[in-house]
Amino acid sequence: MKHLKPGIQAINRALLGTIAACGDVNSHKNTCLKYTIDYIGLEVFKAEVKKRAGFAFAPARPYVGTFRVTCTQRVIIFAQV
Repeated sequence: MKHLKPGIQAINRALLGTIAACGDVNSHKNTCLKYTIDYIGLEVFKAEVKKRAGFAFAPARPYVGTFRVTCTQRVIIFAQV
């Protein structure tokens, strides 16, 4: 992770730490992000990630996702509204 910016490193650590600490560790299949959010709730998850990251996130901005699918990969292109 040396090639990532420090803010992105902090968010990665905060996300993975939150999933590890708050997820349902008794069931391996339920340790994914979506199950952690189902388990503790979205607002609690967001608050925990912000606390672990150590800084506040910018407000959400509207976007439109468009998909461009190739034979080997799926690429999501986000455009600001």
